[in-house]
Amino acid sequence: MLARNNEVINYRQIYVNGEVLPLIPSERSYITDDAVYLKRRKDIPSMYISAFAGETENLVRSVAEVTRTLPAKISFKSFKSKWGCCDPSRNITFNFMMFMLPPHLQRYIIIHELCHTICFNHSAAFWKLLEEFEPDYKREKRELEEYSFLMTLY
Repeated sequence: MLARNNEVINYRQIYVNGEVLPLIPSERSYITDDAVYLKRRKDIPSMYISAFAGETENLVRSVAEVTRTLPAKISFKSFKSKWGCCDPSRNITFNFMMFMLPPHLQRYIIIHELCHTICFNHSAAFWKLLEEFEPDYKREKRELEEYSFLMTLY
């Protein structure tokens, strides 16, 4: 974990789309372009989902067209150890904390889960499929690990 994350760990700053913004106590919880205002820490998941779920669902659908995949349902929730999952019915659930990540890592997570609508494991066939749509996936997977500490915070 990078030292720059100390303010995030201490709840004085928070990530939004890969940018670190001030986390400001407030009478209500909302996100602006230059700060996140927070009434209660427990508001963070619903605040992020409200702010970003719609545009992310649209992105998932457009990426699904390119990858020729078909998610049945898209949802968002809090996970403590994963960025997303896909069940055998092709329902994809993303960790709301993906909205904290830079857009290229959000896209990697989306493509990763969409590939699971075709291949439901992490076999060699899965990684080959993922590489077809995301040639730089190994670097992105390593970079994503730098943000795993977020799952211990929210």
